[in-house]
Amino acid sequence: MSDLPSGWTTASIAQVTHVNPPLGTNLSADAPVSFVPMAAVQAESGRIDTSETRPFGQLKTKSYRSFAEGDVLFAKITPCMENGKAAIARNLHAGCGFGSTEFHVLRTDAGINPDYVLQFVLQKKFRRDAARNMKGTAGQLRVPAAYLAEHRIPVPPTAEQERIVAAIAEQFSRLDAGAEALKRVRLNLKRMRAAVLQAAVTGRLPAEDVVSVEQLEIAEDPLASRLTGANLHKVKRAAADLLALTWDIPDSWTWKSASTVCDVIASGSTPTKVAMTAGHGEVPYIKVYNLTHSGELDFSVRPTFIDRATHEGPLRRSRLRPGDILTNIVGPPLGKVSVVPDQYPEWNTNQAVVVFRALPSLHPRLLKYWLLSPPILKMLASTSRATAGQFNVSLTTCRALPLPIPPRDQQDALVAAIEHHLSVVDVVEAALKRGASCSTHLRSSILAAAFSGALAPQDPNDEPASVLLERIAAERASSNRHKSTRARSQRRRKVAA
Repeated sequence: MSDLPSGWTTASIAQVTHVNPPLGTNLSADAPVSFVPMAAVQAESGRIDTSETRPFGQLKTKSYRSFAEGDVLFAKITPCMENGKAAIARNLHAGCGFGSTEFHVLRTDAGINPDYVLQFVLQKKFRRDAARNMKGTAGQLRVPAAYLAEHRIPVPPTAEQERIVAAIAEQFSRLDAGAEALKRVRLNLKRMRAAVLQAAVTGRLPAEDVVSVEQLEIAEDPLASRLTGANLHKVKRAAADLLALTWDIPDSWTWKSASTVCDVIASGSTPTKVAMTAGHGEVPYIKVYNLTHSGELDFSVRPTFIDRATHEGPLRRSRLRPGDILTNIVGPPLGKVSVVPDQYPEWNTNQAVVVFRALPSLHPRLLKYWLLSPPILKMLASTSRATAGQFNVSLTTCRALPLPIPPRDQQDALVAAIEHHLSVVDVVEAALKRGASCSTHLRSSILAAAFSGALAPQDPNDEPASVLLERIAAERASSNRHKSTRARSQRRRKVAA
């Protein structure tokens, strides 16, 4: 901050704002005022919902944080602070409000633009520094009021603060428009991906440009041949019900239940807590959050491992190997599908995931695309049972699931055609991710330019910020003398009485 433009200066936040000031409002007890929980403040955007109201008398006696029209609210607790939950309290009922005790309140002095202060505390750099100075225990870390009060802020002249705020708003509106355009494109890509899979699973995706492979005669042992008793009866009954949900397919294709084209369809199990370790271990253990909607497995998310004795003992039924296809049977959302990678020779999974191991007569990647396709997903979802907001698909349904099976000598060509069309979507999605990352960096760059004096022009006729700070200090001193005189007068009246 040593290279600030002429007319600028620096100050502590406490020199230009009042940190967590008293409300100073005396309304009737039944007067409706705004109530702002943490959820009413949107991360990073500065947007706030002040529509909820409660009676003033009900709130003033509780330990809520109070604030007035125009105050800056800054979330002090993790992870809300790191996520950028900050906003200006505007459009408050009766001009005042109460909210979460996890807000710090900054009330700006005359000549300090609250939007300028808001954008300063929304900077990622500011939030990173604040995070390093949090106090408390894990999960309950908070930014101390003293840290916030002592932090230095660059102070431009009042008129330039307004120019800076306007310039930030103009630049951000352009970025927001671009972000909305990216969102629309991303939604269209999602539809394109679904359309490709819809066309493929119904036999309408052209695959003539890829050479088919020669069909091989292979001895197979499908799961269906090993089902007996009640299990066999349940799968047959479920298959009969699901056939009503099938659709027309090419003449050369055949409807087959999953248990006739897979030799394993099994759900996982839950090991004991002592058998699991986080981050490292003997056998990787897959959970639903590791599955994706793209067919890839993301084991970087909270990786969990189990010991080999558990893997080969109580959880031997859910042992996995590279190439297996996984889908979640507990949601929402349903429809997460992943291929087990070859990162490890063996894996395991929990009870919310079902593994499909395709026989040689079914291309495993075709099975993956079928499970990702909207018609198959709709079929699975139609059988799910909802309990307390949770959707559950049975293992029996997975085994009975009807799959449209092309001849084996056509499957390679169909997989290649699907992947050719999806690769186009993947390329555009990668470009969108780069665009979103670029937008994030641009926001940081805009704010960095704003608080270094490079975003808006300087005017030598503006009153220097040093004069502004002197006036703020004088007004505070005068206000404090007035308060002290009034307090002494009240004490004298009490003594005289």
